[in-house]
Amino acid sequence: MSEIFISYASADRDRARMLAEALTERGWKVWWDRTIPPGRQFDEVIEEALDASQCVVVLWSNASVTSTWVKTEAAEAMRRKILVPALIDDVKIPLEFRRLQAADLSNWKGERSHEELLKFLQSIESNVGHGGSPPPPAPADPPPPRPELRPEPAPTASALPPAPRPKSNATAMAIAGIVALVVAAVGYTAYSEYAKRVALEEKAEKERRAADEARRAAEQSAARAKAAQEEAARQAAQRRIEDQRRAAEDAARATREKADRERLAREKAERDRAEQERIARENAERERLAREKANREQADRAADKQRAQKSASRLSSLKLAWHDHALRFTGVLNGSGSGGTLRATIWDIRNGDKIGDYDVPVKIVQPSPTEYVVSGSFAIPGDSVTPTPHTHTSRLHLRSDQDGTLRFIQNCPRPEQCFAAK
Repeated sequence: MSEIFISYASADRDRARMLAEALTERGWKVWWDRTIPPGRQFDEVIEEALDASQCVVVLWSNASVTSTWVKTEAAEAMRRKILVPALIDDVKIPLEFRRLQAADLSNWKGERSHEELLKFLQSIESNVGHGGSPPPPAPADPPPPRPELRPEPAPTASALPPAPRPKSNATAMAIAGIVALVVAAVGYTAYSEYAKRVALEEKAEKERRAADEARRAAEQSAARAKAAQEEAARQAAQRRIEDQRRAAEDAARATREKADRERLAREKAERDRAEQERIARENAERERLAREKANREQADRAADKQRAQKSASRLSSLKLAWHDHALRFTGVLNGSGSGGTLRATIWDIRNGDKIGDYDVPVKIVQPSPTEYVVSGSFAIPGDSVTPTPHTHTSRLHLRSDQDGTLRFIQNCPRPEQCFAAK
């Protein structure tokens, strides 16, 4: 049973291995290698290891903060209150796990005296319950074979005869030589076996790493393929939704445009009908007004003719009183048609002196059926304004009332000079 469960993303396997080695050196049993035995399911093996652990170390990184597996394992550890988080990248921890203080191992490169690592190990010790004991040291390499010992010949002296060698010493030396050869052979064999074992372990480790890399590459490729499929499906669904939305909008727009065209056609027809009715009413009104105008004009002409006849009959013995800038006139008009006579008495306006009595011919002009202009000239010997002889012309404007009575309006000797009746 493992005491410590390391939760990490597959992209952080090398850093998880480095931390697992540091924990193993402290004597703890660590489950971190997610190689699944043949015949077992991935989630079952992880669940058994997670349930059996006394402490769960979660390595938060750029990859793990988005990993569903890591967040699920962290949630289970947090529920059991055995979660010890650590940051190996400068990332923001998911919201539900921020209540626990995380060790900052983002700058840890494997050194065993790192301050954050020591604090992290103390946190694990408080969860696991013991500090662990260092594992026994690995056996030392077998000693290299020693060289064969050969006895050196004893020094000789020309003066001394050779001393006899005891038989027992020769036997001992022979036995020692044989033992040395045996030890060298055994040592060489043990060293060769150790070297083969190390080579096999290195080969196995390389193969396992290659398998891990291939598995990670396969997982990443499968993840990318799945993400690509999901993205393609999402885009296809989005395109379908967009096509449906556009089709619905086009149908709604076509319906609106048709309704608008029909409405505009109805409005135009109503406007045309109203315009035709208006034109018909206006034509009828113009015809009515024209008839009324014609009737009025005809009535007016008849009335004017009648008044003219009455007025013409009254031009005889018509008494008049008028003045100009210097003289005052009173007299009687006797006229008919376009001519007549005007008998008048003239006074000087300034001094009141009588100028004289005159009887002059006049010309009668009728600008309209109800209007008359009577023109005549008076030879004056002199007055207070012009003491020398001169002529005063009078142009008397008369108007016929409804009853045919002629009424004096004004005297206009010149168009720009008029004197109204007083």
